[in-house]
Order: sequence, then C-alpha cells, then structure tokens
Amino acid sequence: MRIAILTSERTGSTTLFHLVRDHLKSIEYVCHCEPFNQFLHKKLNRNGYETKFYEDKNNVFIKTFISEIHRPNDFIGDDESYWDWFFKYFEKIIILDRKDKTLQSESFTYHAIKGKPNDWHKRQYYDFDGIEEGHVEYRKNIFVEESKKLHEISDRGYPVVYFEDIYVNRDKTALKDILHYIGVDLNDTLYERYILSDSFRVRLNKGESPFTGII
Repeated sequence: MRIAILTSERTGSTTLFHLVRDHLKSIEYVCHCEPFNQFLHKKLNRNGYETKFYEDKNNVFIKTFISEIHRPNDFIGDDESYWDWFFKYFEKIIILDRKDKTLQSESFTYHAIKGKPNDWHKRQYYDFDGIEEGHVEYRKNIFVEESKKLHEISDRGYPVVYFEDIYVNRDKTALKDILHYIGVDLNDTLYERYILSDSFRVRLNKGESPFTGII
C-alpha cells in the first residue's frame, strides 16, 4: 500500500510518522520522512528525491508538507502535475492539521528565528524575547491558508485528524480510526510510548526539566 501523511509544519507529524512506521514494521515498507523537503536537502548538501524512485515500489509510507518548498525534484515549479501524480500514486492519504494556529505559529517562528537547525524536535522552553509579534502573525496567516488547502483535499474523501485529538486529548479512538484506515490495529505499547509517555512533547513550560516524562 502507498500511504502519505499530508500536513503543515508543527502539527506533531514527525511523532505520528514514527508511530505509524512502527506499526508497519512487520511489512517491508519504504518509509521516508519529508522526502521532498528541498530546504533540508540543500542544507545537508544532498540530492532530493524524484518520483521515479517510487515508481516500482508498492509499499511506501511518507510524511510530507503541503507548502511549495516540499516537492520532488521533477515537479519543482509545476504544482498541477505534482498534485496529479500525488493523488494517483498514494492510495491512502492522512490529513493532519492543528486547530490552534497561534501555538502552531509560535512553535514554527521560534525555531525558524532562534532555534538551532537540529533542535526542532528537542524538548525546550520557547523564549520569545527579541522576536517581534508580527513574525508570529505572519506565519499564522500562512498556516490558516494551508489549513484551507488541506481541507479542500480532504473533500476528496481523505480523513482528517488534528494535533489536539492526538496529543492534547490523547484520543485513542482517533488514532484507531486512522490506523484502521490503513489496515492496521493500534498497538497499545506504541500508543503508550509515543502518546502517553510525554517523551515527544517538545515545548516545555518555563522552568520545566527537559527530562520530565522521558522513559
């Protein structure tokens, strides 16, 4: 099966990617986290993926973002062809969104301006001293527009799950529904590791130890 998580930044998508990936370990899957992230490929001085890499592969699982910087090399600047390929290639698409756009924007803005390149998933307190409020509002507007696009895509019949469902409410039924959609059952051990343990929560309160909750 060819599966994709389609989302925006700072929605808990990396944790969801790893949770789903671990559920698929009994099957031989090609699993790629952000394979079309052109910014990341350039930073690491490596070539990005082209769609031909995936052509002969039947079991594929990726996480990718909706923004235009996340495109295969052969579709850069040609969004119409990219989405035509994307919808034809992937049999199952999970839409992941976040309701609280302010918190989503704060997370992205902090890391983009003050964070270190390799610390986007490191547990830490977000110190906004020196960051102008306009930066947060600017990114928030982008996320609002991306959310509209995600929901337009969901109208094709793809399920939507929210950051708040998984990581705030820890809604086990929401996870079960997503996994059932791709044909697997929720593993309680993996649920506890990725959702209940608190180990993958990145943003900390002021004074909170980065080691709190890690198992």
